[in-house]
Amino acid sequence: MSMKNKSIPRLLFFSLFLFFIPLTGLKAKAADTIIYVGEQVVLTDYNYDNGTWYYKTWSSMNSSIASAYSLNGSKNCIVTGRNPGRTTIICHTQATSIGGSFDTARKEYPVAVYPVLEGVSHTNNMVLSVGQTDTINAQPYPSDSKFKKLTFKSSNPSVAKVNAYTGQVTAQSLGTCTVTLTINDTYRMTCQVTVSKDVESISFDPSSLTMNIGDTKHLNVSAVPTDASPAIFSWESSDPSVVSVDKNGLLTAKKAGRAVIEATSWNAKKASCTITVTAPSSGNDVSSPGNGSSSDNNGSSSTGSRPSSSSPTLTLSKKSLSVSIGSKNVLTAKYNGKKVAPKYTTSNKKVATVSQSGRITAKSCGTVKIKASYKGKSVTCTVKVVPKKMTSLKASSKNKAITLKWKKLNNVTGYKIYRAKSASGKYTAVKTLKASKQSLTLKKQKKGTYYFKIRAYKRVKGKTYYAPLSKAVRIIVK
Repeated sequence: MSMKNKSIPRLLFFSLFLFFIPLTGLKAKAADTIIYVGEQVVLTDYNYDNGTWYYKTWSSMNSSIASAYSLNGSKNCIVTGRNPGRTTIICHTQATSIGGSFDTARKEYPVAVYPVLEGVSHTNNMVLSVGQTDTINAQPYPSDSKFKKLTFKSSNPSVAKVNAYTGQVTAQSLGTCTVTLTINDTYRMTCQVTVSKDVESISFDPSSLTMNIGDTKHLNVSAVPTDASPAIFSWESSDPSVVSVDKNGLLTAKKAGRAVIEATSWNAKKASCTITVTAPSSGNDVSSPGNGSSSDNNGSSSTGSRPSSSSPTLTLSKKSLSVSIGSKNVLTAKYNGKKVAPKYTTSNKKVATVSQSGRITAKSCGTVKIKASYKGKSVTCTVKVVPKKMTSLKASSKNKAITLKWKKLNNVTGYKIYRAKSASGKYTAVKTLKASKQSLTLKKQKKGTYYFKIRAYKRVKGKTYYAPLSKAVRIIVK
């Protein structure tokens, strides 16, 4: 055999070796494709899609969750959501050669199937002060569904700007604007944002009143300064069986008794109003809501006819307050129903100070009495100072474990963590931690949706002072 003929097998072997280099295989991962039950989407695989000697086969690792259908050899695959869950659609790209068919590339397409999105609950209004931030909360309905895409846009970024993807709003200047939420490029809804001056205090006028069973009444709330937004974040009745209150501040008197209505402003300022409910008498003497209730010289409450001119009374807008360190609240005084400027004193300047305009500044945890004196009369307001409300709680989940993190507060004894199974459900304390802690991990958690809140506490002379509960954070364990 000539040298030329002997070289032919070597060249053929070398050519085949080059041809099969791609057969070592390619494997790539893609981001989740989200689909709803009953929905169909088309996946396209571009690996070697322009070659004559390549064809593709598609399959689902769990067709009960998502099925895969493709014409033989096509680069396109129709995926249909069957049931909620996760699975993987696999595309095999095969090469045909003299020796047969070989896998050239394999690509996995993770698919997450969710229940059909039926509705959305979201924050529809928000009040902030300049420089303050908050996040618009949007949740799918049902709760185990999911948004494919969620974006946010402000109508006036000079008033309030918003992160297009997280929904975090930052107040820029006084005014109002609208943030539009766009879901799955289809559904749109809005949240009105008001940027206001800080509310220093809120108050009811009157601070107490009498109602008959069956009466309804709206409470009037005023704010200091007067050009600040008095928007109320929450209303609460100490005894809803006596007097109930709805989200708009509408009272309904249900049975004879007494209850305290507490309102909390958008920046956590509080005011209370004492409601006395009476049953209408069978005779002609029927109590009038206008008579209200008054406070005697010791600050205790009594009902009945208006005091005569021979029995002047001094009253304060609040008999008791619970305030956070650093906050400011304003007391107002009335003498025989008319506003006056009494002399104010505090029983402990280290806990809270008071100006002669009635402005209380909370300094440290504890209880203090603010005394107002006028024309020989005096009345007190008991002020309880508690730690600041926490705003930094974050939650994450991995491998059946939930991790909570927060920023440490100064001058507190510790923290308490609370958990519930719904945002409006009952929150139960799950852990008490030292002040040095800034995280908590709960292991071996069951699948489901959980809500957590946190608050700091401070022990002073044998008493424990709790901060208001933080806003809830939501976490899903899969």
